[in-house]
Amino acid sequence: MSRSVACTFHLWPPLAHAQHYTGTARTYRLAERFTDHALGRGARMLAVQVERGGSWVAGNLQPGGWGRERELKDMHKGALHCDVCKSLKDDMHRVGLS
Repeated sequence: MSRSVACTFHLWPPLAHAQHYTGTARTYRLAERFTDHALGRGARMLAVQVERGGSWVAGNLQPGGWGRERELKDMHKGALHCDVCKSLKDDMHRVGLS
């Protein structure tokens, strides 16, 4: 079992060109890390998002450490792994908007 998790955050509204941020945290520190992000002490991108009046939610958590984080970032396809985006897409399809 992995001791780390790769987290994909969904940003609303998108920050410039970015709608997702991916990072890594130790599983035993996950709640603490989310608190750091919420208070502006975590990833700079998430702090800027909040400073500009935006918000973020955890869009996906996957087992794995920095290697998995790097894989997700190299794909440049955060939406493919973001449960928020998947849900929005499903909702739009269900009401006939896609």
